[in-house]
Amino acid sequence: MERGNIALCIILVAAVYVVVGAHLNPTGRYYIDDITGYKFPYYANLDLSTENSSVTKLILVIHGGQRNAIDYYNLLYNIAQSTNTLPKTAIVAPHFLCWKDNPTLDVLSFDCDGWLRGLASVNKDTIYSFTVLDWLLIAGAMRFPHLTEIIVVGHSAGGQTVQRYGASTTKGITEVLRVPVKYVVVNPGTYMYLDDKRLSHSAHHQLKYRCPALSGSSLCNFTASDFVGPYWRVGSCPEYNSGKYGLENSEGYIRNVPANTIIQRYPSRNFTYLLGDLDVKLTRPLDLHCAANATGYSRKQRGLVWEKYLYLTQNVSNTTQVFKIVPHCGHEMTCMFNSSEFRAEMGSPTDPIGLVHSRRL
Repeated sequence: MERGNIALCIILVAAVYVVVGAHLNPTGRYYIDDITGYKFPYYANLDLSTENSSVTKLILVIHGGQRNAIDYYNLLYNIAQSTNTLPKTAIVAPHFLCWKDNPTLDVLSFDCDGWLRGLASVNKDTIYSFTVLDWLLIAGAMRFPHLTEIIVVGHSAGGQTVQRYGASTTKGITEVLRVPVKYVVVNPGTYMYLDDKRLSHSAHHQLKYRCPALSGSSLCNFTASDFVGPYWRVGSCPEYNSGKYGLENSEGYIRNVPANTIIQRYPSRNFTYLLGDLDVKLTRPLDLHCAANATGYSRKQRGLVWEKYLYLTQNVSNTTQVFKIVPHCGHEMTCMFNSSEFRAEMGSPTDPIGLVHSRRL
């Protein structure tokens, strides 16, 4: 299908929308759903309601658990500016508000933890957090006709969001947007598994030795036979494959997509997973639920186990979905985003720009 016909395709699959500026700050804007009238706040360097033929790359960056969208926007903006890629790059940072932010009734807000799971808004039960991501990507594809790449990236809770959204979206994909889409998952605490297989009893007890997640090491010595279902602790952890941890009893947006569809399409989705080499702390805000610990203990270890699970049990190719260890970084978004590994995924030069590292998630 020609790019010129994208508007017709999108109208058939998405709600009509309007995007207007707002007074959040100089780069704050609202996306307005023209059907319901609800508004959704986001930060961006370009107006999603105005066509811009100079833009070739759209980066949608999703904040972490602190919901500090402006920090993520500023970080990506500074990187693009310092590498002279800003004139051709649209940076969009959605801001998922919850009750703690005291939003007005006309502004979409979400459960403070539910937005990363694709749950419905507080305002309307048919508008999910992932629906909003669909809206923003569709708007970008319509308004930037010369796009050659779309990148959806998130760190920590934002990384969890990107993994689940990339697995389940039926609109924020290459086939609909007519632009290659890549999902970059950075330091997530958990992953949404595709079936009931987890590490066997013996393999799990040998995690310390077979997948130690030590600094400077990516060793994770498991085979396909080490992943079995159901989880050996299912009696004391029955929810290990439910909700945000798997496809049983799925929630919100994901509930509306058949599990078999997600399973069949996942291997063809373009994912990069970036794991901080030092992201090995076992304290909160890390998810310590038994369902999370079924997949490993630290974020780095869970990422290494997820890599083995995908490659060994889900027919995922290491050319379509890539894992990279980022040296010298723990659970710090600024360190991760300033790394050469992250910049390579963004298509930016890799010279450091000297930003002060932040411990905000």
